[in-house]
Amino acid sequence: MSRFACALIALSLLVPKQSVAQNVEYDLAELRARIDSLSALQQQLRQAASVRDSVAAATRTEKSSVPLDTAVVGPFTLITSARDREHVERLFARAWSDAPGTIKAAEQRLRGSTWVVALKSDTGALQTFAKQEKLQFLPIIYWRVDSFAEDPVERVLLEATVQTFPREVRQWLGRVSRPTDPQKLRRELAVAPGEKAQRCHAGEVEACIDVLGLRGERWAVWYTPDEIREYVRRFAPNLQEDFEGACSEPPDTEVCVRFVETRLRLAPPVGSRIRASFLWHVLDRASPSDLDRFASDTTATLEQRMRNVAGDLEAAVRSWHAEVIEAPQQSMPATARAGIASVIWFVVAAGFATRSTRWRLG
Repeated sequence: MSRFACALIALSLLVPKQSVAQNVEYDLAELRARIDSLSALQQQLRQAASVRDSVAAATRTEKSSVPLDTAVVGPFTLITSARDREHVERLFARAWSDAPGTIKAAEQRLRGSTWVVALKSDTGALQTFAKQEKLQFLPIIYWRVDSFAEDPVERVLLEATVQTFPREVRQWLGRVSRPTDPQKLRRELAVAPGEKAQRCHAGEVEACIDVLGLRGERWAVWYTPDEIREYVRRFAPNLQEDFEGACSEPPDTEVCVRFVETRLRLAPPVGSRIRASFLWHVLDRASPSDLDRFASDTTATLEQRMRNVAGDLEAAVRSWHAEVIEAPQQSMPATARAGIASVIWFVVAAGFATRSTRWRLG
């Protein structure tokens, strides 16, 4: 075959390859162009979605915003919706007017307290506002258009007053309350576990001072060794062997103290309601100057503070006992009280961390 023929054959073979290569390059270029156009479209879609979300958020904000108004009642500044201001102001004015002297005596200490108050329909928006502004929030739920719940307002006055008390008093008090049903208090004390609580129920003043915790949270004063041993046998049998090992002889070793405080965590014989009943019994009979000293003195112990405001603590305990415990009541047989008290022992299982104190068990 001549060289010319070979060249023609080679040329004929190269032409398709070049054409294929050109077609592939063209297809790749077109694909890239399409991808670029889709990327631009995707970016446009993202921008559109962002605008849509922004508009929706703005719409929600506009719908949830509530025109606000302010009212001042006593020492309190109240922020609420403009349409409910008169209702809220009326509720607080009535509660402040009916408030006991103990609360009104705290007016100067309460001055500047600010609350965001919401009625049912505006709760969500005003709660958000309160969180943003770091203010206290009070929702008031009412069941009829012309009937508003007053208990939440009275509770605000009570809690705000207690917040002006020293930390030691607030810790001792526990749950803030102002018991108004002596019958419930009588029942609670009647079935309180422990011989000391029963002696308080019978009217022994020193026993009541101990049971009320005025001298500190001392479970070794509240319960006898036999009572603690009986509690372990009934309600913590899995700890009985460890208890006997830690609290055998002598009973006041640090090992026994640590065991009772960390493993049993005994609760006080009476709860915060009885403590609160005694506290308000004393404070309601104090002068405004004594109340100010009670709230401002940060150095006195709880017992000293009570003595300062009561004058005669023992007399205050006797008058409280006469008013709450000895008032006319449906008597409960001693045998029934003893039976119920034995059942109530399970209350002692509630977690209660006592303070580290040297004590003597027995």
